[in-house]
Amino acid sequence: MGFPAVILRVAGIYGPGRHHLLDQLREGAPVLNGAGEHRLNLAHRDDIVAAMLACLVAPPAVANEIFNVADPAPARRQEVVAWLAAQLGRPAPAFDGTAGSRRGGQPMPDRVIDSEKIQRTLGWSPRYSDYRAGFGAVLGNK
Repeated sequence: MGFPAVILRVAGIYGPGRHHLLDQLREGAPVLNGAGEHRLNLAHRDDIVAAMLACLVAPPAVANEIFNVADPAPARRQEVVAWLAAQLGRPAPAFDGTAGSRRGGQPMPDRVIDSEKIQRTLGWSPRYSDYRAGFGAVLGNK
């Protein structure tokens, strides 16, 4: 008999100490790699921790489940970048149009990650409903 486990598949993590895109904009990058059309699925660090805690107190029947953890509002990368740039009082950078890739060279996917299952099963819901709320907290707007 194996150890009962729950697997969390986490979207792009951001929050305190995890804000690569925000750092690029703060540094004044005039051009970002890739294109802006693909959707970003994001999860604030604090929401991920809350999902982990929900799993730790879950009933035994939840063992061996797989849950996606993401906020419910995926947004196009260009939308996120434009909003962040505006918050910083900077012009939005251009995208160089290259095929975006993730670490390891894999192409950047354009997909929507649905976290409805963990919400329905464990009652978890993200504190930060979208990138504006989460990055707003990082920037001290909220």
